[in-house]
Amino acid sequence: MNLTTTYLGMTLPHPLIVGSAGALTDDLDYVKQLEDAGAAALVLRSLYEEEITREQMSSYFDSFSSFSRQSKFMRMSGWP
Repeated sequence: MNLTTTYLGMTLPHPLIVGSAGALTDDLDYVKQLEDAGAAALVLRSLYEEEITREQMSSYFDSFSSFSRQSKFMRMSGWP
């Protein structure tokens, strides 16, 4: 029996699509298990530009605050 189907322009061997944008697809080990079990496709959690930007800005400010602490220590220790 041929179950080949097309979904969003992709040819899939069968219509089994794991549509969990949650716990099942958040962990890479689960994703690999689903693939091994025969899932034709997976729906993953969306990444939004705001999330990526927030993470980048957060790491930037974390490094800046670390630099600020080092500068304060240098001033307190009499560093020229």
